[in-house]
Amino acid sequence: MIQVKISQAISLLTKFIRAGLVPMLRGSPGMGKSSIVHKIAKEYNLKVIDLRLSQCDPTDLMGFPNVTGAKARYVPMDTFPIEGDALPMDHETGQPYSGWLLFLDEFNGASISVQAAA
Repeated sequence: MIQVKISQAISLLTKFIRAGLVPMLRGSPGMGKSSIVHKIAKEYNLKVIDLRLSQCDPTDLMGFPNVTGAKARYVPMDTFPIEGDALPMDHETGQPYSGWLLFLDEFNGASISVQAAA
């Protein structure tokens, strides 16, 4: 874990994402974590998927169980894009986004089973 000032967070998070790493931004409520995520998304033309984990059930993340024949599998919820999904349109610019940025907010307020699924 690295402790940084809010002013350093955008640059550092961007470097982690570019390196293919999944960063975790921790801090007290009201510090501006959501604003940081939205600033990064705007800079890179990404659609933010803002998921409040404290309000989720594990199936919201893992998908819904579906039985076909003798096998079961999870069908992903439409919250998450899957390979082949079209990029969504940015209604402000009228242009498609370049991708998505998943923001799993309120991680520490989620149940252990939701944290494990996340």
